[in-house]
Amino acid sequence: MRELRYFHENSKRLYMERLYKLKYSCSWLLTTEDVLEILQKHAMGLYHKAKNRQRLNNCDQSKLSRTIISYILSTNYKLKLGRDALVHLCSVIMEIFPHENPETYYTPSQDGKMCRGKLYNSYQHYRYTASKYAAELETRNTLNILMPYMFMDARSNEPPIKIRYDFAGPFNKLLTLNEFLNLLKEKAYFLYEKSHQNVALENRDQNFLVRLLIEHLLDKDVEIELGKKSLLYLFTLIKRLFPGEKLETYYVPSMNRRPTSGKLYKRFQNRRLELKKHGLIRGSNFHMLYGDKQNF
Repeated sequence: MRELRYFHENSKRLYMERLYKLKYSCSWLLTTEDVLEILQKHAMGLYHKAKNRQRLNNCDQSKLSRTIISYILSTNYKLKLGRDALVHLCSVIMEIFPHENPETYYTPSQDGKMCRGKLYNSYQHYRYTASKYAAELETRNTLNILMPYMFMDARSNEPPIKIRYDFAGPFNKLLTLNEFLNLLKEKAYFLYEKSHQNVALENRDQNFLVRLLIEHLLDKDVEIELGKKSLLYLFTLIKRLFPGEKLETYYVPSMNRRPTSGKLYKRFQNRRLELKKHGLIRGSNFHMLYGDKQNF
């Protein structure tokens, strides 16, 4: 048993030594001079330790990994760093800090174990954070475009606000603010009153409002499909009459392997599954909702 353990550890050590001695053609990524210049600008403490050939503690190793990964992905967070690239970065670190262990920064997957190391963890964390921010930014930008389209309060006599883009074509076919207000007045008068009182909606009120909206749209067109911009537009209608409502209650786009969620999305998907089950709509032959193919 001891001999088997020694053989396993020895083979792993030889494997790692052979791996890090390979010459990968990733010098375009970062050279030793590049890393030293980055440290001189963004991490002077690490730069002095590199010049004095000092050992790094755990905090220094983490900071070094974050600094390198942040510099590489700052211009393009979608850049994929595979095994070759991460091994090349390890070799650069070893040239600057010869006392460092390459396994601290990157260990490829083997023997059923996943990739690990400070460089790999920093890479994954940076991409996750950047993609999450990008998705939130895209949603916010879409809302900033759609919000001005809520051009006037349906209860006022003020003229519409002039806006730069014309959204009347795509989204008026879906539902206008006046139509939404009339819908509440006819089929949910208690919500119509709450829209005038500017009070917060309870969970059951939110559910009733979502059911009312989705059923109204399906009555107009049973094969309608609600895309991202369409669901965001519906939220702007709700937000206009009920200012206290939050986006995450009604629609949250998918990001980082997290599925799409929200009351509007879930209600629409459930109703569409019911219609498919009864053969009222075809499986994948939907036409896209007005405006989802438009370039804003």
